[in-house]
Parts: sequence; structure tokens; C-alpha cells
Amino acid sequence: MDWIDHVSLVGAVVLFAVLLVISPLGVLIHELGHALTARRFAARADELVAAGEGPALAATVAGTRVRVGLALTRDLRSEEAAGWADIAVDGISAAQVIEVLWAGPLWQAGYGLLVSVLAVAAPLGVYRRCWLL
Repeated sequence: MDWIDHVSLVGAVVLFAVLLVISPLGVLIHELGHALTARRFAARADELVAAGEGPALAATVAGTRVRVGLALTRDLRSEEAAGWADIAVDGISAAQVIEVLWAGPLWQAGYGLLVSVLAVAAPLGVYRRCWLL
């Protein structure tokens, strides 16, 4: 029995929504890694942008302007960065700046690991339900 035969329309819509949100959320987590690590060293984070092209939600959180979009209008030829964090690093040491720079990829790697574990584990429940039918 193929598990795809048992996926409902609601399940397909939920999967589409999850896939639509995964990439911008990864960019947001990457930029949050930079910003929160900078804040740990008392550096100011003025702006945090994730998936800035196209429609976006904007808010100010703890003095930082945050803009998050779904990148629905992003073109593969786009030269704009997928996200960025505007951080004032002039008051921290070089070693702290390096730690701020490394924080984004490390946070995103943790996010990628979590998504991978969930992606591998999710079908197991689907398979179990198929066998029980």
C-alpha cells in the first residue's frame, strides 16, 4: 500500500503550508542567531530581515525592526540577500564579532537538523497508520 494514496486534501494543504514556511523560517533563525549573539555582547541589532522580497510582516521587537516575508516574488536571478541583520559591532572585540558571524550558520544548522529529524520521523507515523487500516 502506498502511503500517498491515504493523504487527504487537508494533509496536502498543510504540507504545502509547511513547505512554504520552512525556508523563510530558516533564514529568520539564521539572522536571529546573529542578532541574539550580538545582544549577548551588548551590541545593538537595529534591523533583522528574513525573506525581504515581496510582501512581508513587520514589527518592532525589543527595539529591533523585524521584517519577515514568504519570498513569494523572489526570482532565482535575484542578487538581494535572502536575509540580513543590521548589527552595530563597533563596540565589541574582534573575537566577539567572529562569534556573532558564526552564530547564524550554527543556529541554522540546528534548525536544519531538527527539520531533518522531523522529516524522517513524520512518515513513520503515516506508515504505521497505513498498516493498521
